[in-house]
Amino acid sequence: MYLWRVDRLVEDFRNDQVTEREKLKYMILYGAFHTAVVELASWAGYEYTHAGAVHLLVAVAITIYGTYHCYVKNKDGDNRDFITRFMCIGLPVTIRVIVFFFPAFAVVFMLEQAYGLRTMFNELGQSVPGTTWPEVVLSGMLYAVTYLYLASKMAAVAKVAPAQEQG
Repeated sequence: MYLWRVDRLVEDFRNDQVTEREKLKYMILYGAFHTAVVELASWAGYEYTHAGAVHLLVAVAITIYGTYHCYVKNKDGDNRDFITRFMCIGLPVTIRVIVFFFPAFAVVFMLEQAYGLRTMFNELGQSVPGTTWPEVVLSGMLYAVTYLYLASKMAAVAKVAPAQEQG
């Protein structure tokens, strides 16, 4: 099982070396990882903001388009095993993208904390966190990069090998 070496996983798929049991492991881990990240990122208790609503719309739009884009890349190749490839390759791709984006999220969070940009006040006058515009932009970039990277790997695995000449 590869959690970082996406190209090796792509090669294993291209060479039909990923067993159904391996696929199951990727699907289970991908689902668990995705759910954990989404739950941690949702931060119960946030104040509703326009930025939060835009964040939701951007995330949903990119997810829908990104998934379709991955489907097209797979279809343009050998048109096989889309869901399995999407789930299995999606795990290490998501891990990689999150690792690379983590420093940017940390810097934005620290700057927002330092300058009080994360603090909103609810109708009771209580200080509560809320989604900010820099978070919307950074999260949108994270979603877009994840789907673009995943689509490129889907295209790589779906690429039809050239026919070998007889002779």
